[in-house]
Amino acid sequence: MAVAQMQKIGILAHINVRQELTAELQHLGLLHIEDLRELADQKEWEGLVSADEITDAQLEGSISDVDTALDFLRDFAKKGFLAGLSGTKVYLTPEEYQGLIDGYDWEGAVERCKQLAEERSELISELDTLSSQKELLLPWFDLVVPVEEVASTRNVEIIAGTVPAPNFVEFQEELEESRARYHLETVKETDAKIFFIIFYHRLDKEAIEVILSKAQFSRVTFTPLESPVASQGDGSRKTLTPLDNLSNGVNLLRGKLLTGFTGMTGTAQSLIEGIDQRYDELKQRLEEIENEGSALARELNKLIVIGDHLQALLERRKVQAKFASTSQTFFIDGWIRRSHLPLLRKRLERRFKEVALFELEARPGEVAPSDYRNVRTVRPFELITSLYGAPSHFEVDPTPIIVPFFLIFFAMCLADAGYGIVLSILSLLGLKWLRIGPNMRNLLKILFAGGLITTLAGALTGGYFGIVFEELPPALSFLGIIRSKIMLLDPLKDPIQFWIIGLILGYIQLNVGVIVKLYWNLKNRRLLEALVDQVSWLMLVNSLVIIGLSKGGVTAEWVGSLAVGTAVVGATLIVAFYQREEKNPLARFFWGIYGLYGITGYLSDVLSYSRLFALGMATAVIAMMVNIVAGMVSHIPLVGVILMLVVLVIGHLFNIAINVLSGFIHTLRLQFMEFFTKFYEGSGRPLKPFAFNFENCVIERRK
Repeated sequence: MAVAQMQKIGILAHINVRQELTAELQHLGLLHIEDLRELADQKEWEGLVSADEITDAQLEGSISDVDTALDFLRDFAKKGFLAGLSGTKVYLTPEEYQGLIDGYDWEGAVERCKQLAEERSELISELDTLSSQKELLLPWFDLVVPVEEVASTRNVEIIAGTVPAPNFVEFQEELEESRARYHLETVKETDAKIFFIIFYHRLDKEAIEVILSKAQFSRVTFTPLESPVASQGDGSRKTLTPLDNLSNGVNLLRGKLLTGFTGMTGTAQSLIEGIDQRYDELKQRLEEIENEGSALARELNKLIVIGDHLQALLERRKVQAKFASTSQTFFIDGWIRRSHLPLLRKRLERRFKEVALFELEARPGEVAPSDYRNVRTVRPFELITSLYGAPSHFEVDPTPIIVPFFLIFFAMCLADAGYGIVLSILSLLGLKWLRIGPNMRNLLKILFAGGLITTLAGALTGGYFGIVFEELPPALSFLGIIRSKIMLLDPLKDPIQFWIIGLILGYIQLNVGVIVKLYWNLKNRRLLEALVDQVSWLMLVNSLVIIGLSKGGVTAEWVGSLAVGTAVVGATLIVAFYQREEKNPLARFFWGIYGLYGITGYLSDVLSYSRLFALGMATAVIAMMVNIVAGMVSHIPLVGVILMLVVLVIGHLFNIAINVLSGFIHTLRLQFMEFFTKFYEGSGRPLKPFAFNFENCVIERRK
């Protein structure tokens, strides 16, 4: 139950082997390197460490380029169902990894992806602009004059725009009543707006503008290009076509609010035709880019590996900032599992002559990182402990202790042998066929073991896919006989007994938690803490339980009488030592009385295990409801049998999924909230060896 023993070491080496030694340490992945920059303010380290970060601009640039290429390729990657379950990680052997690093022209692939990504972005931007421009032009499709001619002269104002349709009649009436000199040409009418061009004499400008403003007039400006010709390479001039003008207009308008036809010449119809032509050309090129992107998508996994490799190389550079160094030497400070120290020493002595490795004592106040030390069957459950917090060197690793409790409680939440078999099979298939990371593999191993215990729990409680055996046909009555011979209790017929079993198991686990803390205090010679913090509560709580059993006739009366005495002793110890730091005797006494209130905490902790009963009952009831619905649809003519099978498969799989999730979470909560609080803090600093800690790929070691 103890964590692995750690050894502090120092490595002193010549500056010439700095890069090579760092690479070797990363490949070995054994040494937890400490950051000596934290000691920069101490006199003995002055001048040996620097607060500056060591980095590599070229590597950072390459990583950024690879990320850009990956963002582009992920748009074209196809995801299957199994790939979705496996996640986005890439799995490969060490040989595949090394071959990819040595022989793949990733720079060329990245550069092509960058070019295509940039061109695609520009095309999409231009297509959006064209769409907006066409939307602006469409209402003016019937305007027969070129848009550049919709411009004022010296004496006449010519403007185009819109007025909300409900305001248009009143607008026309006010124009007629104004006696202003004007002409209005309606171009298009919709339910929302009226599109028109109005001509009026400049002398009537003020009156007309008042009427336009009152009608909520919105102006559209037609502004021609400064020159309808463009310079050619030989210095000559050529006349711009409508499509040329359109392209120029698009370039001028890109990123701007489209309220007019700036830079365009020709009729609205010809401009729309030009837009459609240009739009088709851009769409065709965009399709070509997408086809090439789909073809390049096969490079995605390779570039993912390259990205992680480059990131690892960058980390190799950055970790060197943690070293202390002089002009000729450098020093590495770190921790290693004591069992791994001979291997590290052997590898360094074999490869480097200019390197010295020696064991060190921890500095005052320095806490060693911690790592687990468990047998193979227990290691998957380290995932659960890590979710709470790594154990320190001053406490027990709870992982081996929670294994039986976690599996039993999880099984009680399902309590169906059929569901247990399905869960174990699915977990086993996932372990065999899915390429997943270590954490997911550990989770599947936990679920596999949970499925096996669930099968046993289901057999003992008579749960098999929610089947009501009393309603089976006479030909299958033998199944009910077999079930009854194995079954110990039926939760649906005797739920109180099932509930009591859950409470008893919870009570046992809570006592185990207190006993573990007692063991640790005794091991570390903290006798007073063991007596007053664990023994006193064990005496009080268990004595009260025995007294209750004696009153109920479960145990002999003399046992209950003896328990009264032990309860008094336990309560006395709690009152006397609950606040033992308090100097005032009276205050200490009242604090002790208050400490007895902690008995309610034990009661509430035990009652928390009622959730096992609730979830187990819910699983059984939902399973029965699935069977009832399946039986109802089975009577539908022609398709009844098919629908029944669909309901059974989907319904039971859903019930398994939702209750596995609920059972796992609630069992986890019982460990964290009720069990760990009795003896475990999880305040350890986890060991993080300097290694190839890839984010997106997994190197699979051959077994």
